[in-house]
Amino acid sequence: MRNQHNINTIVFVAFFTAITFIATSIQVPMPALIGKPFVHLGNAAALISVLLLGYKRGAIAGGMGLALFDFTHNYVLDAPYYFFEVFVVGGLATLVIQLLNYRAKPQSFKLILIILAAIIAKFVTTTLHNFIIR
Repeated sequence: MRNQHNINTIVFVAFFTAITFIATSIQVPMPALIGKPFVHLGNAAALISVLLLGYKRGAIAGGMGLALFDFTHNYVLDAPYYFFEVFVVGGLATLVIQLLNYRAKPQSFKLILIILAAIIAKFVTTTLHNFIIR
């Protein structure tokens, strides 16, 4: 029985890693004078993996999916940052879930607050990455 649980865990982590990679690969280009910026749904898929698999397994799956995309699309230097960013954003979303007691009494406005907390965390970490690290 324990062995079956381990196999299921590995399969779910691999599945959400693939989902995050595919969601990141579907890109919408943005106009810019410098570079080739794009918008993708990879961060949303990473957050969904955290919400469905739990913090630890979901963050590993989402982080591996984003890092795999970065490695395969020539963003190798950014891969470690985005891997750990999933842990920060997912950790904040998990904390808000616990503070709002969402699992005991799910309500739509609580879900909106969880999503807003994740968006704010993503905005802050991206701003820190762009202005401090670079």
